[in-house]
Amino acid sequence: MGCCAAIVKVETLTEEEAWELFLDKVDELTPEVMSTAKLVAKECSGLPLAIITVAAAMRGNGDLGDWKIALNDLRNFSNRIIDSEDIVFERLKFSYDRLPSEKLKKSFLCCALYPEDYEILARELVDFWIMDGVVEGRSRQDELLEGQFILKKLKDHCLLESVETYDVYYHEMSDGVKMHDLIRDMALRITRKHFMVKAGSLLQVLPSEVAWEEVLERASFMNNMISKVSISPRCPKLSTLFLGGNHFISSITHDFFIHMQCLRVLDLRCHWDKANHHLESLPDSISELVNLHDLRLSWCKKLKKVPSLAKLVRLRRLELNNTAIEELPEGMEMLGKLNCLNLHLVSLRETIPVGLISKLSALQELYLGGIEVDKLYDVGSGESFANELLSLKELENLNTSFRCLSDYASYVGSSKFNGLKFFYLAVGEGYGYLYFHLGVPPRATVQLSYSDEGSAQNAHFFPQNTKRVGINSFNDLTRLNELGWLIKDVRELVAFAIDRCNKIECIWWWSSSEDEKEEELSLSGTGTGTSSTCWLQCLERIDIWYCPKLYTLFKGIPIPPFFFCLKVLRIVDCHNLKNVLSSSRFSQLLQNLEEIWVGQCDELEELIGEEEEENRRNVETPIAVQFPKIKKLVFRNLPKLKSIWRGVMICDSLKEVWVYGNCSELKKLPQFKGE
Repeated sequence: MGCCAAIVKVETLTEEEAWELFLDKVDELTPEVMSTAKLVAKECSGLPLAIITVAAAMRGNGDLGDWKIALNDLRNFSNRIIDSEDIVFERLKFSYDRLPSEKLKKSFLCCALYPEDYEILARELVDFWIMDGVVEGRSRQDELLEGQFILKKLKDHCLLESVETYDVYYHEMSDGVKMHDLIRDMALRITRKHFMVKAGSLLQVLPSEVAWEEVLERASFMNNMISKVSISPRCPKLSTLFLGGNHFISSITHDFFIHMQCLRVLDLRCHWDKANHHLESLPDSISELVNLHDLRLSWCKKLKKVPSLAKLVRLRRLELNNTAIEELPEGMEMLGKLNCLNLHLVSLRETIPVGLISKLSALQELYLGGIEVDKLYDVGSGESFANELLSLKELENLNTSFRCLSDYASYVGSSKFNGLKFFYLAVGEGYGYLYFHLGVPPRATVQLSYSDEGSAQNAHFFPQNTKRVGINSFNDLTRLNELGWLIKDVRELVAFAIDRCNKIECIWWWSSSEDEKEEELSLSGTGTGTSSTCWLQCLERIDIWYCPKLYTLFKGIPIPPFFFCLKVLRIVDCHNLKNVLSSSRFSQLLQNLEEIWVGQCDELEELIGEEEEENRRNVETPIAVQFPKIKKLVFRNLPKLKSIWRGVMICDSLKEVWVYGNCSELKKLPQFKGE
């Protein structure tokens, strides 16, 4: 059922090469089993993948009896084999057969539901096993631990290989796995009676009802070109249905789900780059899927209404992000087992009912980012909204907005606040500008947007693990020195973004008097005083956007180790900027800098300016500035840029220099020295 045969030419190894590969993968062998192990390796017929999987299955086994059983099994396979395809299948199946539990075998077979060569997020795969019921535990934490254990076992048996893949939830590279094509073919042969897999097959229509047998347990039609679902299959045992990635689906017949009473996982989601712009409604029969645990509808951009969920009391994950729904589905208050609710970038017409969030007491992940604040809670109800969030004792991941700093402080400043693993907390207007400026919505982020920070001097609460902070419309701020009251307790900050701060003139200004410099050292953590600026020592990235009065980055006499870890500096649309560094002496702060991006700064004349003494010395002998880690320089639309640096730049790691757009005054690059 749903398994397509493929002709594969398999290159074989010599007997000596095969034994060397076997030894490499099996790790250690005792003298007692050595001779039998050689015979086992020989039975792999020189097939590299078979050698790897068989060796992995026997790894760490020093029992001679087990080795003899393995040898007999492989020889019995040989006696039954008719053609070369069977040779490959039986040798690979050996490793599958030696998985120590049915749960491991079921978990492995479920991986074949994904398309060929598909990189599966490890986090998502474990979650699927849980939602499908393959992995069950007394608590969510127990299930996650067991899922990770299973994942490790399958990789140890070389049935899955480790990869790094992109995580669209956290917008970063993350751990993943994939199946070798031949191993996937083996899994599909094993499951052909109970699985129907047509993932990535360019299907335009679903198979007819005749193909959907009553014994069918799982079906996958991921990443096809299906436009209409117009059948009503009878599949009383079906637990998983993957229809994700079919961005042309425009309609689903009303009785499609009628005979799927056991369905636990329904995946109709698309992706940001291939969203579904056709599906506007779902059949009411979804409301009768009482065993459903996982409902994913992300990026169905025209989906306006979801049927009642009142009967779906077992539902644990609900993804409605990036849809067109204007009101929450009926019966949401009944979803007491819900672990994940994703409403990111949903345009609700009415405010979320008071008390609804607190009724979803099992929530571990809650994504409300991009919903207008007045649809999250009414004016004056900020503390009530905070209390609802605080009532979620299992909450680990939160993406939401707050109307003002006092509402935000009611949450993170409460004694009941237990911390979060992942968060994007936006305060005030301008939600999501960091998504644009940093390119991704990063983990552990607080975004602050308001015009008068003076009224919030006592609201300086940040989760201890805050990694990124963005400020927007701090219109009284002239330099970051003035933010000590706000950020002094942040110890792990790696990125800072400044957006539309109309009065900011420079990023940091070091004092000129000796007494004040000593005080700076003390405050920076290099002296004996209490640190209020140590966050500057860990900072890896600074982004500055639309600051009309910014004219340079630093002023004064620099004091290391301020900005010592800075790797990326990006400045855009700062039209009063004359130079990025007003003197070459500031380069000593930036010895770990890897990238500089400057664009759309109309008045910028030079990247590194010169003081009078430097100008005189540069005429006599060119002054060298060192940026040992710099890899990339990017300059775009800088109509007055005349010089990057008049002296010599020592850049041992430089790979790219990009100059494009209107940079007509830049006639030559500096003298670069380095490897």
